[in-house]
Amino acid sequence: MENSGIKKVYAKITVDKVEQDQYKADLFSAQIRQIVTKVYPSASISNNMQDSLFSADKFDLEGSEFNETRVCWISVPHGTTAEQVQAQLDSCPNAKIYKVLAHEPILNDGQEYALEQGLNDLATFENAQLVRDNDGNPILDDGAMQYSAKYFSKDGKEDEDRRVSSNVSTSATVGDLAK
Repeated sequence: MENSGIKKVYAKITVDKVEQDQYKADLFSAQIRQIVTKVYPSASISNNMQDSLFSADKFDLEGSEFNETRVCWISVPHGTTAEQVQAQLDSCPNAKIYKVLAHEPILNDGQEYALEQGLNDLATFENAQLVRDNDGNPILDDGAMQYSAKYFSKDGKEDEDRRVSSNVSTSATVGDLAK
């Protein structure tokens, strides 16, 4: 099935700054940024049960745009400049900062190691990844806390949604629905 016409447009990744890594003395860390624009059509041309006969670009459906700024930090060699990082990014035309959403903290192998060794605690990662509104309050997803983490991908990895709906759907027959 074709998606409902929602488009994501990824701007060029830019470098905010390069500085000494706060945890590793022999590395620098680059803060990188990307604007992701989601364009929603003014009308839906398909749904989860029915395809559209025509591709989304055949419809003249002007809609709304929403921008999301994604920021993450990547390790770079000691002494690397922002210009050098930008040149490396520019040589990766498919690069993206992708987002992972989940109902539990999202841990990479380094964070799992830090937990196992007692170098950090889970509450630190939970607090850093908890999705919040502008007032700092958690934004719940179907009653559950949700966590977000952003990562750099040279090859344009797509966003991951690991959240699982707590709603249990049941099958109903046409006869059940007619009652």
